[in-house]
Amino acid sequence: MKQTNEKVQNDAIAALGSIHTHPEWCVPAIAPFLRSTNELARFCTLQAISDFGISARQWTPTSEIVRCLSDPLVCTAATNTLRRVAPEAAAKAGVR
Repeated sequence: MKQTNEKVQNDAIAALGSIHTHPEWCVPAIAPFLRSTNELARFCTLQAISDFGISARQWTPTSEIVRCLSDPLVCTAATNTLRRVAPEAAAKAGVR
């Protein structure tokens, strides 16, 4: 995950989401990319976290997903992720 090549990072994030095992290791490793300046990295991270579903809840910074709701480039992915990972937080944030 410390690779500086954005394509490699994004592919690694997507791969972890596709495998969606060991959320206790994977989610904390990819969650920092929710603050990336690269919108594709943010999108891939949201997708990957969503792939873990409810099992990612314990290791997911819900506040970071909520912050992504205001990002027009990834708001749809953030909405879907919040619904899958933390439905009660989605309801509280007004996500339908």
